[in-house]
Amino acid sequence: YNGLPLFAKAALTRPVVTQFGYRINEKPQSLKNFWSVTKSREIADARKGNTLFILNCREDTTKRTLCLEGLSGYPNEQEVLIAPMTKMEVKQVRRVGN
Repeated sequence: YNGLPLFAKAALTRPVVTQFGYRINEKPQSLKNFWSVTKSREIADARKGNTLFILNCREDTTKRTLCLEGLSGYPNEQEVLIAPMTKMEVKQVRRVGN
């Protein structure tokens, strides 16, 4: 998914949302844990949470994302698993609740 948009939704406080907002279009970041996201914005929008993430992964040296559609009992979720230390660019963070 090098360069393709992926989507996730989470429940975050306003200060945390603001902190992520400062990272938009900065150098790629990485997480130290696995992160389950989806290829579908509509699916992400329907999940619980108050913050929508739109991100791009950078897989310059190795494949660090895995599409789980063929392995999952729920292929319609269009789930993608992002491995720890995958470089990502925050493209947009939008708080969608109170």
